[in-house]
Amino acid sequence: MRIYILFIFLLFNAARVFGQHFLSPGMELNRGYPLYSHDYKYKLILNPSGKLEIIRVKDQHTIWTSPNAPHENMRCKMDKTGNLILFSNNKIIWTSGLAKNIGAYLLMRIDGNLVIYSSEHKNVWASKSNEY
Repeated sequence: MRIYILFIFLLFNAARVFGQHFLSPGMELNRGYPLYSHDYKYKLILNPSGKLEIIRVKDQHTIWTSPNAPHENMRCKMDKTGNLILFSNNKIIWTSGLAKNIGAYLLMRIDGNLVIYSSEHKNVWASKSNEY
């Protein structure tokens, strides 16, 4: 029974323990749980003012910030239609401008670029923050 409980705990907390690299459709990026590149050199965070930031981990330098104005109670969600959306009190504040990309997912790449890929694995949106 203890092993089963430990397994369930690890299953639901794996992203917190090991770091998450992508957002699938319907997933949210929560404050305090960054989205890391596979090599852990970059991370995407939802900062306290409600902006998305891509940060270079080695020196904590911000290389990209979402263009929205600061808001309270922000949430970040990868919509099921393929749109990355920032909400404040259930009001849309900023989007990546995509729709009709069912199955699209968000990936924090090892070059510092945040990219939305279609279900066919084609780049359909990018932050253009790559450092290479």
